[in-house]
Amino acid sequence: MATSSSSGIIPNSGVTTPSIDVASLVSQLISVESRPLTTMNQQIGSYQAKITTLGTIQSALSSFQSTVKSLSNPSQFQQLAVTSSDSTVLSASTTTGATAGSYSMSVNSLAQPQTLVAQGQTSTTAPIGSGTSTTLSFDFGTVSGSAFTSNGNGTKSITIDSSNNSLSGIASAINAANMGVTASIVNDGSSAPYRLVLTSNTTGAGNSMQITAASGGDSTLSSLLTQNYAGTQNLTQTVAAQNAQFTINGTSISSSSSTPTIHVSSRGYLYAPNRNTWHM
Repeated sequence: MATSSSSGIIPNSGVTTPSIDVASLVSQLISVESRPLTTMNQQIGSYQAKITTLGTIQSALSSFQSTVKSLSNPSQFQQLAVTSSDSTVLSASTTTGATAGSYSMSVNSLAQPQTLVAQGQTSTTAPIGSGTSTTLSFDFGTVSGSAFTSNGNGTKSITIDSSNNSLSGIASAINAANMGVTASIVNDGSSAPYRLVLTSNTTGAGNSMQITAASGGDSTLSSLLTQNYAGTQNLTQTVAAQNAQFTINGTSISSSSSTPTIHVSSRGYLYAPNRNTWHM
């Protein structure tokens, strides 16, 4: 009887090969390996928080030391405070070396600028005079009766000719010159209602205006705008220049400004008129 055989692997259909989750296994291995690093990072964060806290404590301690050090200066306990019964009228502050005291201030009048008004005209645009070139000079100073004393700040001039010899042209020329005078035109309701109004920009009795016209100019302009206290006065003064008048503890003080500065000490009264500043 003939037989035959063969060699090789005979599959066994009843046996299965188990599968392995490689990705999960690797993830778990990485997690295990990274635990020491995570712990280290947590420790670093804890140390950094402690360092920040120590820095805050050090800053607070330094501030406290500075405060305590300043308390060793006796002057810190000798400072005075000052109050005003009406801060809308008088403001006050203290400086080193101030002495205790009580001061009473009374305001009798405020400083004001001078205002001059010209004769009325029937038009603001009609020419005044012939148009001959006329130089008007403005000086500022103190008026006492018919005497005028310049304050030494210099004379300012403008030129009026046929290009600007109307009332509005004169006002524009004065304002454009920026010489310390504001010009405006008012209507008073009369038959010649338009009047040139000149107001000094600076308060105080030492800032009154004197206006002169150079010889050879237009006579109509000269007769309208000349204000010479020792001679012809063609302008009407509606507001006189004046200083502020007030008293401190019964002592009379005059100021060209309504907002002077007063320093109070124990040295008595020292008056500085050029700066509107007084030391007391």
